Amino acid sequence: MSKRQLDNLVTTGALKVEAPSAPEIEGLIRSGEARLHDAGNESLSIESRFDLAYNAAHALSLAALRWHGYRPDKRYIVFQALAHTLALPASQWRVLESAHRLRNTVEYEGLANVDKELLDAVMRVTGEVAKRLRALAANPQVSAPAQKRLGVRLLRGVAVGIQKRRRDFLVERHLNPERFAMGFALPKFWWRIVIGHRGHLSLCGF
Repeated sequence: MSKRQLDNLVTTGALKVEAPSAPEIEGLIRSGEARLHDAGNESLSIESRFDLAYNAAHALSLAALRWHGYRPDKRYIVFQALAHTLALPASQWRVLESAHRLRNTVEYEGLANVDKELLDAVMRVTGEVAKRLRALAANPQVSAPAQKRLGVRLLRGVAVGIQKRRRDFLVERHLNPERFAMGFALPKFWWRIVIGHRGHLSLCGF
């Protein structure tokens, strides 16, 4: 994932740095997947299905951004950031950006012509976002960009970084993969120390 581009968005004010919150991320994933499932209900009107699909896409895209330790200033940013948070191709995240523009037309102007082809595309891309997000959450490491923000404690002390004599010493508390669920679980951990971000030493498990 591209930390530099995300940090550039922080510089412009489009994003702000904020430590990930496990309950928030889990709630967003749960909500997004439930809405995506409901959007497949063909007994609903196409407008209702589009609303469900759009909000599913937003919840899941926001979850990916929050996993990396950022929060957006505007709603649409979460879709543009998918290129960096989930390595989603432009041809796919732009579908969700188009859905966002249509959503605004419905929300603020009361005008809408929801196209079945767009609905299908939004659901297809949102399904891909959900798939990539689940793969991201299955990684037992906390977001690398978030880990390397020196002096920041993340997820109740999961990672703490300090800087000394121009070298970065990153002490990481990692979740045991066997106890891992949706990217965040608590009871068992292991530690490592990264010196100069070039190697590591596993210390202990408890």
